Amino acid sequence: LVAAGDNRDALAKAIYSKLFDRLIVQINRALAEARNIYSPRATAHVIGIVDIFGFEIFEKNSLEQLCINFANEKLQALFTKTVFAETMKAYKEEGIDVADITYSDNANLIKTFETPKTGLFGLLTEECILPKGTDEGFTEKVMAQHGKGGIIVRMKGVGPKDGFGINHFAGLVNYGTRAWLDKNKDPLNGDLVVLMQFSDNELLKELFTEPADVAPAAGDRKKFKSTKFKGVTDTFSAQLTDLVGTLDKCDLHFVRCFKSNDQKKPDLVEDAVITRQLNTSGVLDALRVARTGFPDRMPFDEFCGNFLVVPGLGTKAELAGKAPKDRVLALLQKLGVPGQKFRCGKARVFFASGMLEGLRTRRLEMQAKVAVAIQAAGRGHIARKAARQLRRVREEALQAMLSAAAQEDVEALRAAIADARAAGVHRYAAGEASVAGAEERVAALVAELRARREAEGALEKAIGAADIAELEVALQRAAGCKSDRALLERGERRLATLKEEEKRRKEEEARLAEIKRKNVAAAAEAEKKVAEERRKREAEMASRDAALVKQQTEAKLRQKEELIKQQSRIQEEAETADAESIRRSVAEEEEATQRAIEEEEVLRKQVLQELEADGVRFRSGTEDVLEYAVYLGMDLREDVGLLWIADQALQADDPEGWDQCESPNGDLYYMHEVTKQVLWQHPLDYQYQQLYLEEKKKGQGKLDRRGSSNGAVVAPPKHGGSRGIDAPPAGGPVGSSDDALRRVLQQLLGTSHTELKRLLTEPATCRVPVRCFVIRHKSRMGGARFDFFMSISRTDDMYCFTAKKWPLGINKGCYYSISLDQEEAKRSKASTLESGAFVGKVRSDKKSLDYTLYDDGTSPDGKDKGGTSVLRHELLHINFSNSLRNRDPGAMTVVLPEVDSDGSFESVQPRHHTEGLEALLKRGEKGGLLELKNRQPKWNASSNMYVLDFHGRASLPSCRNVQLAPKAKESDVCFLMGKVEENRFNIDFKAPFSAMQAFATAIIIFDNSSGAF
Repeated sequence: LVAAGDNRDALAKAIYSKLFDRLIVQINRALAEARNIYSPRATAHVIGIVDIFGFEIFEKNSLEQLCINFANEKLQALFTKTVFAETMKAYKEEGIDVADITYSDNANLIKTFETPKTGLFGLLTEECILPKGTDEGFTEKVMAQHGKGGIIVRMKGVGPKDGFGINHFAGLVNYGTRAWLDKNKDPLNGDLVVLMQFSDNELLKELFTEPADVAPAAGDRKKFKSTKFKGVTDTFSAQLTDLVGTLDKCDLHFVRCFKSNDQKKPDLVEDAVITRQLNTSGVLDALRVARTGFPDRMPFDEFCGNFLVVPGLGTKAELAGKAPKDRVLALLQKLGVPGQKFRCGKARVFFASGMLEGLRTRRLEMQAKVAVAIQAAGRGHIARKAARQLRRVREEALQAMLSAAAQEDVEALRAAIADARAAGVHRYAAGEASVAGAEERVAALVAELRARREAEGALEKAIGAADIAELEVALQRAAGCKSDRALLERGERRLATLKEEEKRRKEEEARLAEIKRKNVAAAAEAEKKVAEERRKREAEMASRDAALVKQQTEAKLRQKEELIKQQSRIQEEAETADAESIRRSVAEEEEATQRAIEEEEVLRKQVLQELEADGVRFRSGTEDVLEYAVYLGMDLREDVGLLWIADQALQADDPEGWDQCESPNGDLYYMHEVTKQVLWQHPLDYQYQQLYLEEKKKGQGKLDRRGSSNGAVVAPPKHGGSRGIDAPPAGGPVGSSDDALRRVLQQLLGTSHTELKRLLTEPATCRVPVRCFVIRHKSRMGGARFDFFMSISRTDDMYCFTAKKWPLGINKGCYYSISLDQEEAKRSKASTLESGAFVGKVRSDKKSLDYTLYDDGTSPDGKDKGGTSVLRHELLHINFSNSLRNRDPGAMTVVLPEVDSDGSFESVQPRHHTEGLEALLKRGEKGGLLELKNRQPKWNASSNMYVLDFHGRASLPSCRNVQLAPKAKESDVCFLMGKVEENRFNIDFKAPFSAMQAFATAIIIFDNSSGAF
């Protein structure tokens, strides 16, 4: 179960890692397509930023910190090369003597890491592939190889096998090497990788399918995957080398970040912390080299071009005929630069720190004086031009204003006045009078316009009304205000119309009155006929509209159906064309494949006949040799002389450590039992393909027919023997101290107790089941003994308890004593109870249906004495409704005190038997108690017994295969017991059980079903 949990966690981490890598690839691809940043023309304009993790020194450092710190070492070497080595190289190329400048690098430390086979990473990889490789063995090899060089030192305060220290450029760092081998190996099981490659989820399938697993294109030679193990450090080192190689090709600029304090507090600056980082990061060395040497440099031509005019304008003519170096020396003399502040090389001049900045300051001062004179002349010219322009604008604005004043357009006059004021016309007397006259003209025009608008408004209102008198008054007023002639004419027409309508109205009223008086009935009938005709016309119009709407709707439907049919026809034609194209493409591919197969078969038969004619024999079947040769990528036309490689491969033994497995669809693959590496080809394929390629380069492909004879066996040349795979040496056993064992138990059980007795007797809080097993020792004398062991690692088991059954007589139940010492089983009952190793006992009733586990205390009545005088605690009670060995087994009920998340539990310390767990269970008083139930077994006719559909570590059917879970949550199984051998049963338990409670439960199950086997 623990291994399954580890595999689950490893799979989740692998999915996350591969998904993260996929996102990075997609982001880079999207950026490249959008910006085309990876084109040859654009690479010169790329700005890259590498934000590397800082140097890590913790209280406990492991492989993760080693990789991070090694990355910082590589970048420090790049920094040293860029800042120091490149500077020294430039001095040397220019012939400048700087023998007094020195610097230190970390080349020896990097060599300690990267040296093949004997380097730190090489030793770790070697230890990972050993079948019995251990962290301790790796540490011993590292100290033996590098312990005397001063870079790797012994770690203080721990054993020589537990870790080592490394003197980094940032200081000494101690590394604990525990679990380094597991971290360096790929923790993901190879079977899970294969399972993901055959997943129904396309994304998962793509994430876990490597390019090497994809079949090659037609005509390409298949490239097999190397069987060489690559650990996490190998991959990390290769990626780091690629990064440093990329950075080395760039123009680098370094930004050093420093922590202000070690407490990670804001607004706190510690000088000692910053000084330490300055010393260890190489910044102070860089400053020292910069100050000691000549950091500023400039080519001769550039220097003369920048500073030739600083001494004076005549300097250029004086130095025109000299050589570049002589011209620079003469210019430096004119500039007054001391000789110790510069050096002249072959093509560049070098300056001491601050000297070049001083020269640039002088140049800027000279440029500033010239610039002031140029600026004064330019500003005067601009001011005079602006004055002329201003006068012209004012005159134009005045003339425009006077022209507008002669008209009657108010808005145009206002705009002209505004333009005149903006141009400053009012700033002199004549202009001010003109502006005032124009404004008075505006006021007069506005008053006249207002009166006209009021008269026109009144006229418009009268025209809209029907009052003849009011209209006549409005017309007179509008005519007096010189209103619009069209409006006046409209008013006059309206007046005439009103007068005519008034006249007709009076005449019509008289006529209607006469008609009404003469023939009222006829008028009513005529009105009825008119209404009827009106209804008929409306009905006819409604009918015509409905018919028209129906006709339009039907036309739209017909048009839509025709469009759908046309689209369907076009889609069918397109699908037919695509299908035909795909069919032709597939047919062509199949035909090409079939042709290739037939050609290969013809060639194979031809070669087979030639080999038989020449009497060439192989140790394997000739057809098998030819088939495997093609599989390796050989060309049978050219590589006949190398067929011995295929024959040798077919005869070679399988390498050790590789297991053959089957994928979900039946394909075979191989997985290394140590590294869990997965290969989709035979582990020897890569080795023999590489051998073939090497021999191919040597020109060994042609078969020398002159040397062949009947019955000859094709063998490799003397220089081309088979390359075997060496078996790795075996490792030694793993040892552990008491402290280490205590830590392992605390981790397994989830408790913090330091005393062994409390670790084993008090409840665990772990949620992952602890693996244990019970060994039964039978005795002819009837006193059975049981030993309880706990698996603390994959290879190590720890002894915990021994239980011995003491005879009590017929129909008196059972009695088991539990102790921490195997030797207690050889002593008497009284001696066992008095010893310090005694920790508890199990008692049952006469029918062996009720069992109770007690600690080492004394019973309330004093008859059953324990190891101490303290009143005993009841730790567990089990009730069987029927014996497990009966033909119709019943349920079993387990009751134990409730346990909190921190391991504390309810104390059951009865002073009378009516206060015990058995009595509380029978009365139904379960407050503070936890009730567990077992899964019901089923009758198996073949074994003639009841067996359980067991999901634990059982390999044999047995009535003792038991699973217990809380009554309220049956899926949370906290105790499993399963038979694996005649006298061995596996036990898995977790919270709320303690190790002793789990052992007692197993003993009780054994005793209740003792007659089953």
